[in-house]
Amino acid sequence: MENVAKALMISAGVLLGIMLLSVMIYVFRQGAKVNQAYDNKQVSLQLELYNSQFEHYDRNNNNIMDVISLCNLAFDVNIDSNYEPQNAVEIEVEVGNKTFKIPNAYCIVCKDNTKADLKNKKCLMCGKDIFVKRNHIIDESNNQISIYNLAKYTLSELGITTGITADFSKDTLSTTKLKDGKTIYKFLLEVQNSDDFQYHSENMKVSKIKLIAYDNPEW
Repeated sequence: MENVAKALMISAGVLLGIMLLSVMIYVFRQGAKVNQAYDNKQVSLQLELYNSQFEHYDRNNNNIMDVISLCNLAFDVNIDSNYEPQNAVEIEVEVGNKTFKIPNAYCIVCKDNTKADLKNKKCLMCGKDIFVKRNHIIDESNNQISIYNLAKYTLSELGITTGITADFSKDTLSTTKLKDGKTIYKFLLEVQNSDDFQYHSENMKVSKIKLIAYDNPEW
């Protein structure tokens, strides 16, 4: 009887140990699920925060100062990510007959991010200058100009001659007037089409924004 009692006690101990182990495994797994859900939530929030910086400009009443801020943001993001294809952002600004661009690659000719001599600012494939000048944008001839010149230069100085109603020799994209105590820009810029605002398919980060200038109807 004594041996039977000891055997029962041993069996009970083993069963209790198994039960405790099972409970511990269950708690651990549930905790892992909670941690995974938390991590997923944080990743989702970070993506939303990242995209919201750009989605702020997905509207029809941007002025040129908004566009300059957007271009600077894109340039900083591209430089910080070393123009990685899945993280780089391309910005196009169409004003009448001219289009200006923040490229999503170091080389604006080869569209390449990897074969760049950063020290000498040259593409190792074609020998052209790579796009590393801070606060610069390129025109259709691949000339790099200051982003701020979009607000400073007259339309004709920027090569814009058609497409909007303007005195091309005098007006700039920053031309304003006061109306009912409110500053009115002569020209506004908008995302006109759905494909003018795009996301990377790999990570759903914003990949491209195209803004088109138009005559402000309030003017």
